[in-house]
Amino acid sequence: MLFSEEFLQRTFLSNSYLSYLLFFVIILFGWIIKRRGSRWVSRLVFRFFKGFSKNAYADEFVELLRKPFEVFFALLILYLACTHLEYPTQWHLGPEHKFGVKMTVTRVFETLLGAFITWIFLRITDFIAFVQTERSKRGELKADAQLISFLRELCKVAIATIGLFSILSNVYDLNITAIVTSLGIGGLAVALAAQETIANLLGSFIIFLDKPFTTGDIIETPDFKGVVESVGFRSTKIRTLDRSLLIVPNKKLVDTFLNNITRSTQRRVKFTIALTYTTGREQVTKVVNDIKRMIDAHDQTIEESIVAFSDFKDSNLDITIIYYVNTNDWDIMIKVKESINLEILKIVEQNGCRFAYPTSSVYIENQ
Repeated sequence: MLFSEEFLQRTFLSNSYLSYLLFFVIILFGWIIKRRGSRWVSRLVFRFFKGFSKNAYADEFVELLRKPFEVFFALLILYLACTHLEYPTQWHLGPEHKFGVKMTVTRVFETLLGAFITWIFLRITDFIAFVQTERSKRGELKADAQLISFLRELCKVAIATIGLFSILSNVYDLNITAIVTSLGIGGLAVALAAQETIANLLGSFIIFLDKPFTTGDIIETPDFKGVVESVGFRSTKIRTLDRSLLIVPNKKLVDTFLNNITRSTQRRVKFTIALTYTTGREQVTKVVNDIKRMIDAHDQTIEESIVAFSDFKDSNLDITIIYYVNTNDWDIMIKVKESINLEILKIVEQNGCRFAYPTSSVYIENQ
């Protein structure tokens, strides 16, 4: 035999070699089955949500809960392994109900267990929000994605708060009523110190109630322009046109001028072209009329364009062009603008005109 009975019964630090052997065997076995076990338990728990999700999204549910259950398995395995070991008597440790190593170890384990349970409920909340979002995309649910996201974050804050108070009450025997009372007394000081945070929180409620934009909308302010990715309690994430992620405090979005481009039905284009002073009156008139006819005939514009000889500048004659593209899609608008610009180049060339650029003419008079 690899280990004789006499050898296994020998002791070291108040524990037999057999106890140490069982400790390592349980740890090794648990490490092997941890991943498979977490997936199996996740699928078992999913049975309670099959009706809610209409038997769909099982893989998403398992992926959300796999990591928390792996942590739970690790704690459970460590607990079962440690039950075969005793604290060494020569350490002269006190009982578990008095402050010391035993109490610290016990409370750390119970705290981690409480955190795990809270983590599970947070992930379940994420799954419920995910299912509701998918239903909203398919038109099965009237609530929009922004409302679902807002309620998800609200529920997660509530769950985290309840989990924290439960751990403080059940593990550390603290008086929750006294804690809440003290928070109420110090609430004024906290509110004064966190005015910006509270203003941003109120801003999120205003965005939620007034709905100036929703997730996926293209918005423009005096400072930036981009696509709304998500609206949180404190800030809103904006994906700018150069693909960078901009985090904007909600208070700023509520207090500034905001243009929701997505909700507009058309896009306005305005620019000026400059012709040289060598251009004659009839040529200018012909260019203006040709450009207007071309824009009005375009299948992506509406017949409300404005093309006019607007200004005499220092070195050029200005023609102002204003038209509306019959879409709010940025990519389509750019393509329409490109095609119209190419046609304008063609019209100017056909009429024998030239584009102006900043120049100065010097005339020397012969005395």
